[in-house]
Amino acid sequence: MYVDGGDMIQSAILELMGSFFLVFMYLSSTEEKTKFTKDSAVQTLILAGSYLGAMLLAGNKIPILRTSPVNPAIAFATYWFNMSGRAFASLWIFCGVSCGGSLLALVFFRKIYQTTVEAVE
Repeated sequence: MYVDGGDMIQSAILELMGSFFLVFMYLSSTEEKTKFTKDSAVQTLILAGSYLGAMLLAGNKIPILRTSPVNPAIAFATYWFNMSGRAFASLWIFCGVSCGGSLLALVFFRKIYQTTVEAVE
């Protein structure tokens, strides 16, 4: 129920990429100017597909759940109910790095993607 030293970097990178991708796709599909389509059913399918893509991208697994956490609440609950000192040593990967990836996606969306879309229009 912990991540070893060599796997910490890989897990952190995958967690960052998965949360970045998930938040970026959510932001781009909910903002009126950057929506992919006007049809709400297709938009929902795109958002669901991006969620599955983020889960596949963040391929690291919590041993007990056999799932990718990407969501910090899932990771924290899993570690909370299976407490051990070694488990809490790697909790920063699944809580801190995923929040950092989400923040990075928000900054990228607002500063680069949205301004580019507005400039093209």
